[in-house]
Amino acid sequence: MFASFLAIIPFFAIALYYHNFSFWVMCHAFFLFLIVLVRDIIKDLQNFKGDWVRKYHTIAVVFGKKTTKYILSFLIVLAFGPVLLLLEEKAQLGKMYYYFLSCLPVLFLVLVLLWSSDRQKTYLWIHNILKALLLAGVGSIVLVRFPLA
Repeated sequence: MFASFLAIIPFFAIALYYHNFSFWVMCHAFFLFLIVLVRDIIKDLQNFKGDWVRKYHTIAVVFGKKTTKYILSFLIVLAFGPVLLLLEEKAQLGKMYYYFLSCLPVLFLVLVLLWSSDRQKTYLWIHNILKALLLAGVGSIVLVRFPLA
C-alpha cells in the first residue's frame, strides 16, 4: 500500500507546485493509486509460494488467496468509479477520453481472469495487462490537449 501511495505523490507535488487542486486531477490520482495497488497485490498472489516459505506477511499470505481475490475484486470495482466520473466530463479529458473508455473492458477482463484461474501464469498475465494499462495511461496524457470532435 505504501508503494502505491508513493506512486501518486508526484500528482500531488505537481498540483501543489502549480496550485491546481482540481477534482479531475484527484480522480486521475485515485485511479492510478487503485491500479498500482491492484498490480502490487497481484504480484503478491503470483509470488504466494515464495512469500509463504519465507514467512513474508503479504496480503495473500495473511488472508489467503480467496480473501485476497475478494479484496482485489473490491478494488477493481472501486476503480470503475473514477473512470466513470472522468468519462462524464468529456471536455476535461480531450482525446484521453478514449483511454478511459478502453479501461472499462480491460478492468472487466482483469476481473474475469482473476477468478477464472488460480495459476501463477494467469497472475503474470494480469500483472502484464495492468502494466500495459499504466503505460497506455502515461502515453495518453498528451491527448488531453486535443479536444474531442
